[in-house]
Amino acid sequence: MSYKEGDWVKITATGEYAEVLDRLDRDSLLVMIDEIEFPVLLEDVEEVVLDTEVPDKLSNSREKAAAKIKEIGLNVELDRGADKGLRVAMEPQYQSDGLIEYLYLSLINDSGWALKFDFRLIVDEEEDFKLSRILGGREQIQLTALYFEDINFSPRLEFDFTNPDPEAPSLQEFSYTHRPKGKHFVKGTSSMEGFDRPCYPVILCKQLPIDKKKALLSKAPKDAPKSKLDLEKFADADMMHPAYNRYLKVKAKEMVIDLHIEAINDKPKMLNNSQKLDFQLQYFRQQLLEAINGDYARMIVIHGVGSGKLKSAIFTVLRDYPEVVSFRNEYDGRFGHGASVIEL
Repeated sequence: MSYKEGDWVKITATGEYAEVLDRLDRDSLLVMIDEIEFPVLLEDVEEVVLDTEVPDKLSNSREKAAAKIKEIGLNVELDRGADKGLRVAMEPQYQSDGLIEYLYLSLINDSGWALKFDFRLIVDEEEDFKLSRILGGREQIQLTALYFEDINFSPRLEFDFTNPDPEAPSLQEFSYTHRPKGKHFVKGTSSMEGFDRPCYPVILCKQLPIDKKKALLSKAPKDAPKSKLDLEKFADADMMHPAYNRYLKVKAKEMVIDLHIEAINDKPKMLNNSQKLDFQLQYFRQQLLEAINGDYARMIVIHGVGSGKLKSAIFTVLRDYPEVVSFRNEYDGRFGHGASVIEL
């Protein structure tokens, strides 16, 4: 069934009637009930009805309708099964001559946690498409289509994720970027768990990035002190001012380091690629410890864009430091996408 804006549909499980606002992708619609917008799956739409059939059957309870549609269109219940991370399926669509014309991009959330995500497709350094949505655990959504010829213009798939659940062991905010290249499509398609069509699979993460501080607190004895400060001594609000206690610190400093090999090594031509990476990571660890011990609030690491190998290695290192609150790679007016921000 083909749906268009202005059609009315009946939701199978609730009996509610909703107006179609837009076709989100091949599997879902954006609908509205009493001025509340929700995504619904096509499989949950029973029939199309005429406008004349609708008025007497609309629900009188906006809150009730909203709750029901949320249950249908979005799985927000916590799934405590194994966290299998996040993946992207790049499903090829072919021309008559057998060449790839474009790729359907789908995001698969197999973490078990409902996540909010902001997606941007960048082509030739310009934003081609963006989408913000909540995606339930064990769910997937089609994002957009990438024309295969645009692979020649350095496309980027940029994802910013938020896990709002306070019980989640993962970081509250984290980001991933994927840069499709022609060599990825030399081999044929393959199957991917959680996706029922042949595709070129991309693994964003095998498990959501763990919040080290939460992990440490969860392992600590229940009677362990939560702070070195005895706050009962500071019943007077005025005494909470840093001037009253030398153990109260205000973290406001920012450290910026440039990891380009030319900036940290006098003889970069003497090193091969592997040695350069090792040198950059060793220098980064030294600066990170200095930032932690120096009570810095933030660290900005300039690693460049390149192949992404250095950025990936930096993120791996950061997961070993419980002092790191979060880290992200997003566009910055000063450094573009060639720098990452680390919150300490």
